[in-house]
Amino acid sequence: MSNNTWSCLFGVAVSFIWYLQNKLVFNSDSVLVTTAVSQIRARLEGFSRVARSNLKLRNTQTTGGCLIRWSRPEEGCIKVNVDGSWFSHKQDVFRDSKGRFLKGFSCNLGNCSIMHAELWAVIHGLNIATTNGYHNLVVKSDSATAINFINYGCSPAHPCAPLV
Repeated sequence: MSNNTWSCLFGVAVSFIWYLQNKLVFNSDSVLVTTAVSQIRARLEGFSRVARSNLKLRNTQTTGGCLIRWSRPEEGCIKVNVDGSWFSHKQDVFRDSKGRFLKGFSCNLGNCSIMHAELWAVIHGLNIATTNGYHNLVVKSDSATAINFINYGCSPAHPCAPLV
């Protein structure tokens, strides 16, 4: 087993064991060890597959691609970068106009769509901003659809309508 594979296995295993411990403590849900090992292996394989595909994408982007990077908000503003993922995971990162890290948050949302995860990330980011007294907030998301839903709404029949 290579050093990189061991590092990934360790990270995936610790994260999943922590998740299972929380399920046991808060929901009284227990899982057989064999099931946990199978799920850790499946998550490691999924992580490895994504890592391999990202490396290929990076190699193809070096020929004519553009660099995407964080940009500072205007002076006196705070920027929150939000992201939801197909793992039903969301995260928020707050930085000030000097680029200093202020606050970050990440959580698993359970079973939901990418769009739900993106919208929950925005909602939670706004809640964190309100709780911490952050004003002049700039919200940045990589989901144009989520931003359009927030700015212009969506059909009441859309599955994400309750979040908008």
